Amino acid sequence: MMGGYRHIPLSQRLGISFNENGYWRVDMAEAECFMYFIAGLRQIFGDSNVLYVEGTDFDQEVEAFYKGFAKPKSTQIMRLLRHPRARAYHMPLSKEAHKTLSRLATTKTFSGICDALLVYENDRVVMDGSRIAERMVLFSGELPESKIKKFCATRVHGTYEWIEDGSET
Repeated sequence: MMGGYRHIPLSQRLGISFNENGYWRVDMAEAECFMYFIAGLRQIFGDSNVLYVEGTDFDQEVEAFYKGFAKPKSTQIMRLLRHPRARAYHMPLSKEAHKTLSRLATTKTFSGICDALLVYENDRVVMDGSRIAERMVLFSGELPESKIKKFCATRVHGTYEWIEDGSET
């Protein structure tokens, strides 16, 4: 039986997190559906990126998919949720995995897919979706504005702004 969040030693709770001095904040208050967010991820990210999801109530089919595509845990991620039943999966953002996740997102609820998510590459977080339930995500400042603009122009109906000092999270 797993212990609660506080029963995990601090050294095991810490890991990589979004740590940018300049980044893109995207608000998706007018987004039509979460499936469009999922579909748009491949416009920004590719095969070298890993999608990390956390959830407490995954849909059974979605969780089976995550387990089937799970990348061996090689990067320690700072937990996004403090719920003791939260489970996490690392999944490569390959074309095949993304296509299947996009298909699942057309018929599953947001909470059945995840409660929070992020994208990382090597040991660096490039997208922070810890506030995805609020329809807001942060993208690394190293991503070109053209990619962010294209993503926002899709059915996520996002608006974006550049945050310079990192103090607006």
